[in-house]
Amino acid sequence: MYSNIKSTTLGVTCGVPQGSVLGPLLFIIYTNDLPCALCHSKCVLFADDTTIYYSSIDLNGVISKITSDLENLTDWFRANKLSLNISKTNYMLFSNNNIKVPDSMIKLRLANTKLNRVNNIKFLGIMIDDKLTWQKHIEYMRNKISSGLYALNKSKHTLEINHLKSIYYALIHSHLNYGLLLWGSSAKTFLHKIEIMQNKSIRIITNSKYNATAHPIYKLLHILPLNLLYKHQMGKLMYLHSKHLLPPPIQKLFITNQAVHAHNTRHLNDPHIAQHRTYKITSSFFHKAPEFWYKIPQYIKNCKSKNSFCTNLTKYLQSQQT
Repeated sequence: MYSNIKSTTLGVTCGVPQGSVLGPLLFIIYTNDLPCALCHSKCVLFADDTTIYYSSIDLNGVISKITSDLENLTDWFRANKLSLNISKTNYMLFSNNNIKVPDSMIKLRLANTKLNRVNNIKFLGIMIDDKLTWQKHIEYMRNKISSGLYALNKSKHTLEINHLKSIYYALIHSHLNYGLLLWGSSAKTFLHKIEIMQNKSIRIITNSKYNATAHPIYKLLHILPLNLLYKHQMGKLMYLHSKHLLPPPIQKLFITNQAVHAHNTRHLNDPHIAQHRTYKITSSFFHKAPEFWYKIPQYIKNCKSKNSFCTNLTKYLQSQQT
């Protein structure tokens, strides 16, 4: 009803009432066959956020394959009576730092509308740039952590340390920990900015001087600094891999030594450390996590549960602080 005028009643032939309990499940079922419409690309589906991707060393081949799949997607949306928000649909070209491809070489369209090329985009809470430097995400995080520092500063004179730690874990640690395996391998110059903010937060919690040495404060609060937090995440990942508890696509990222050779060594079931040519791979968790796994004491690896493993690994990493 609007201005005391009622519209005529119409029957609903398709759709789900907004806010219904079954709505999300029915939507997932409804869109579950979308990947079948793609002939060349792969896709990532998260609720109504859909991402398709394709990789090749041939740029013309990438454009041709993606164009073909975009046409297939247009047909799929039309057949399923779904509309696509073109204004929120963009594309990104990932390439080597030394390779620059002008926009004029790429003309991608969806439903007869030209798509905009972007250099960075927010994907499930993480800022991704086309060179995978993670610089944009760290800048994004700095803004988030600044809000947490403001909250700590305003509360430090009225709350006790345990309550200030709760604020830290809610407003700062949560951002540090989210997606750390991905961006934790970025350049030291970028990470240093985050480390400075984390150091500032623990000094606020303990009401220490602005130039107080950070390591004793981290030990006092039982908080891991960023570099050790990154190692903790890698260790947990490898523990879950050893127990075959990772999602299949991530589990398959790592292979064990027994898949490479048949020698009956004590590390037969440990992850294999492969040799890689590019710096981006050797500096990523894909390469560093198996390396770190070999440095973890055996008694920690033998823990029966994830919780006990994480607890013992935290204690071990704290003992390594200097």
